[in-house]
Amino acid sequence: MGTVSGTVLPVAALPAVRAVQTVGIVPKVEIAYDNGDAMTGAYSMSLPVEAARLATYSMSLPLTFAPQSGAGAYTLEAFATGYVTQTKAVAASTTPSTDNNFTLVPNP
Repeated sequence: MGTVSGTVLPVAALPAVRAVQTVGIVPKVEIAYDNGDAMTGAYSMSLPVEAARLATYSMSLPLTFAPQSGAGAYTLEAFATGYVTQTKAVAASTTPSTDNNFTLVPNP
């Protein structure tokens, strides 16, 4: 697992951040979610470093699971009601990624 963290502002907006990933043919799977701290806007989440494994549906066992492309590649989405969602690509690794900061702007 790798740790991804940062801040999401303004805290008065009660913002949150989620990590999404493309898995197989599904373009967006939510892997992790964290609310920004109500005082500081800080968030942190643990993300898998290894590739997701999928198996083709079958009534026969055993199922064969194969790693998918995009190991450790995620998109962070910072959002709050009334604000424009912001995104940032991030790669999870065993070295913590701590500079994933967002400042949301009001939705016009």
